[in-house]
Amino acid sequence: MMRAFAKTFFKEVVLVHLDDSCLIWPFAANGLGYGVVGNKLVHRLVCEHFHGQPHDKQEAAHSCGNRRCCAKAHISWKTHAANMADMKDHGTVNCGARNGASKLTDADVVAIRNLAGKVPQRSIADTYGVNQGTISDIIRRESWAHV
Repeated sequence: MMRAFAKTFFKEVVLVHLDDSCLIWPFAANGLGYGVVGNKLVHRLVCEHFHGQPHDKQEAAHSCGNRRCCAKAHISWKTHAANMADMKDHGTVNCGARNGASKLTDADVVAIRNLAGKVPQRSIADTYGVNQGTISDIIRRESWAHV
């Protein structure tokens, strides 16, 4: 029943929304917070409708930084690099401890950098349950540079 309401909302509200303000998707969202109708991402449907099919490897990007927004004025095709740069500017990129796959916290990273040169990287890696390459990247600030 909700899917029928969502489809109606998409056709009667989203596709005719002319305002420059965000239009927040009021129905289901996926685990990353993006609006969905069934298994389709709403912002991607909007982008396809108004901008056509994407070129190779382009992503539907939000200029407003709001994952639930489905306003056509805020959604366009961008490369992954441009989309990630936008996310960084908006503060919506899940880097470091905000990334759901992260095994480390910001405090862990500070401790790891304090141990650098005093304890072998392999030992540090074993302590934190990551590989030695991860420790090396952290110490050289190639990862976790924001900490």
